[in-house]
Amino acid sequence: MWRLANHSADSIDERKKQFQNAINLLEQASEHIEIVYKAEAYYQQSKAYLHLSRIDYQNKKQYLEKALEAISKALTFVFTPKYIGWKEWLEERIDLNEPDIENNLEIESEETQTLSLEM
Repeated sequence: MWRLANHSADSIDERKKQFQNAINLLEQASEHIEIVYKAEAYYQQSKAYLHLSRIDYQNKKQYLEKALEAISKALTFVFTPKYIGWKEWLEERIDLNEPDIENNLEIESEETQTLSLEM
């Protein structure tokens, strides 16, 4: 569901709502009895928070913190290379101690490259 918001032509506000809806549904999914499904819900939630941070600059740092928190939760349930790799990727690219203005330059650079390729 978050992937639809990520590639949507809707307004930024509408996309924010779609991401929040996806995050809320993934939070519900994280309550599943099977730990594999719990972990996957947190992993997907982490990705949704990252993408939300890319369009909501006012809350960017908060969403990046939540992305790291969600993948850390996933790793408490299932320890797989997929989740480890995602957490390492996030940690390498974001510095939560930097001021927001200069934070996450590499992620923003990757966004620019992605946008250029899509056009």
